Amino acid sequence: MQIIVHRDLNTKEARAITQRIKSKMGDLMGEVAKAWIGRVWLALAYESWDDYVKGEFNHAPLTLPREERKAVASLLRGQGMSTRAIGSATGVSDETIRRDLSDATNVAPDEVVLVTGLDGKTYSPKRKPKPEPRPDVPAPQPKPEPPPPPAWCASGATGEQWQLAKGGTAYAWTQPVGDVVWITCEDYFKDGRVERSEPRIHVHFTVIGDDGIDPAAARQLAAALIAAADLLNPPSA
Repeated sequence: MQIIVHRDLNTKEARAITQRIKSKMGDLMGEVAKAWIGRVWLALAYESWDDYVKGEFNHAPLTLPREERKAVASLLRGQGMSTRAIGSATGVSDETIRRDLSDATNVAPDEVVLVTGLDGKTYSPKRKPKPEPRPDVPAPQPKPEPPPPPAWCASGATGEQWQLAKGGTAYAWTQPVGDVVWITCEDYFKDGRVERSEPRIHVHFTVIGDDGIDPAAARQLAAALIAAADLLNPPSA
């Protein structure tokens, strides 16, 4: 069981992480990912991630050779960054990042991730409209039917479906537990097989401010986490 915690950066943290990126200190890629996950642009009064990158760096904080950029794009995608956000960070277009990701040859099931939105929740990447096949190109194979939802999903739940760059299909399953806790996993289709990633518990600490969390909110959050854990590993009778 994996718990992923999302928390917005405060102003002091946002300035510190921005300075580390500018100074090229430490794990630069990791700092960029932390800035994105912590929604650094909000703490520094920017309208968006793109505005933050332009305002603070006047260009991309990560300028990399193509082969190195492809590996970095895959890792940042694994942190839930959108292709557009990765493009802004590396100074290339959204389409270039999509091509970089499509060149990845060893994509593990649990590397098919949901994208973190501006509200701190996760969503499946939007799919582009499928182009009409050309006469000389065989029509794509029909998408596989989704498997049954995980046992911890509500009855009748359906997965969010998207097409992967190499032609595979993935289904993302999400189960909210309270207002700030939710569970996710993905089904990944490859070579006629279906593999399901381990479920993760996500927490977005919208209830926590700079001064901490009050007892009532702590109990509410603890109850939601216990409920999520019990859904994944039901207590024995």
